[in-house]
Amino acid sequence: MELPVLAGRGFNQQDQPGNTKVALLDASTARRLWPGESPVGKQVKMGSFEGWRTLEVVGIVADTRFLSILDEPRPTVYLPFAQGYQPWTTLHVRTAGDAAGVLV
Repeated sequence: MELPVLAGRGFNQQDQPGNTKVALLDASTARRLWPGESPVGKQVKMGSFEGWRTLEVVGIVADTRFLSILDEPRPTVYLPFAQGYQPWTTLHVRTAGDAAGVLV
């Protein structure tokens, strides 16, 4: 989605199955979890149907409004799709052209 990376890095080709599980946090979530500290390199735990997973925070991205420009940004954790699909995955796509062309 080309969200601005404010600290650390974005996802890259190393973020594959079998490698360290990684995550990006939005800026407000990072401030909430680690006020006054850099969360890059720290670990977070997320629960899912498969149990708890430990993830390394590799980057912080700008807060984003997804559903409406009137809504406040929601706490958001981004996971690389390549490291495992989850049933609750939401896929957001950015397009330069008509969005109808990318819908299936």
